[in-house]
Amino acid sequence: MLDIVKEAKLVEMIRQVFNHMADGVLVADIKEHKFCACNPAMCRITGYTEQELMALSVPDLHPENDLPYVVDQFVRQALKEFTLAKDIPVKRKEGSVFYADVNSVPMTFEGRDYLVGIFRDITERREKEEMLKASQERLRVILDAIPDLVFRLDAEGRFVDYKAELISQLFVPPDQFLGKCYEDVLPVEVSQRMTAAIEDALETGKVQTFEYHLILPGSGLEEQSYEARLIAIKGEYCVAICRNITEKKSTDKQLKKASQELKARKKDLEQKNVALKEVLAQVESEKMEIKRQVSANVSKFILPILSKLENSAGIIDKKQIVMLENGLKTLTSQFGTRISSKAPSLSAREIEVCNMIRSGLATKEIAQIMKVSLRTVDTYRNRIRKKMGISSRDVNLFAYLQKMT
Repeated sequence: MLDIVKEAKLVEMIRQVFNHMADGVLVADIKEHKFCACNPAMCRITGYTEQELMALSVPDLHPENDLPYVVDQFVRQALKEFTLAKDIPVKRKEGSVFYADVNSVPMTFEGRDYLVGIFRDITERREKEEMLKASQERLRVILDAIPDLVFRLDAEGRFVDYKAELISQLFVPPDQFLGKCYEDVLPVEVSQRMTAAIEDALETGKVQTFEYHLILPGSGLEEQSYEARLIAIKGEYCVAICRNITEKKSTDKQLKKASQELKARKKDLEQKNVALKEVLAQVESEKMEIKRQVSANVSKFILPILSKLENSAGIIDKKQIVMLENGLKTLTSQFGTRISSKAPSLSAREIEVCNMIRSGLATKEIAQIMKVSLRTVDTYRNRIRKKMGISSRDVNLFAYLQKMT
């Protein structure tokens, strides 16, 4: 009687476990492929009631296109070839599909063979795996696009993987460095720098950068310069990204040389500019001295003679002498330069009229000297006003020109 009670309690415990399992449990007749038992979790993840599931068979619970694979897994599990069938697609009642890992155990009950399958929904895990796979593929594409050499070393410093566009970029062929420690492959000086970088990377967790130089055997190239960036990953392995910077260093050297040459040229030009300024200052000084001498000579030698001629000449001659005197004075003044700058379009005849007006000659006197009519002189006056931008008739032309002396 006691054994019967214990057995009843054991059956009840098994039933409770069966009903409260998080994974779905489905029992199928191996011969007929019909379902004969399920737990609440299986109903929950498929959307079927227990009665609905019991009316179905193995083909009804899986997508039609996947049936050959599903049935093959079912048969092989029934034959005890393996217990776990991975990535089994399962149809829900509403038509969507989820994936499950099915762990199955064959059993015999009352003379019939059954397969007990425990369904674990792996949809979320599968999605994450797909995302991880896609991410890894993107990283692989990016990595392949990088022209740098990439090496992965294990915790003991052995090369376990690499990436290179060309084998000729490598110091030695892959079969001569994969599985070997970097100290047994690289020259001593490079190995020492690598050791220091690995130790610092493991200690700080930061990227370590160093330069090294190699002559690639059989390449026919001169010594190549490289920049290595090394990072330790969780203390389990290191990744070294190595870039050939030979051309960059050569370019930098040329740029530095060009910069030094430019600085030297700049300094030379600055010195020449200083010298040129000194020359120009000397020229200006000599120019002023010549002007002073011309002015002094005109005042000393020519103007006295003109003064005597003026006292003995007639009226017209006196006016002409005055004009000559003013002309000589103009020679040493800035009037000619200023009037040409003010009105570049003035003709030689108009400048001559300006000089006579500035000398104080009236229109009639100008007409007599130039042997033209009064109207012609007025025309000259109007043109001069227009070209010099004198729009107001209130501006006295004589006074205006005097200010330009």
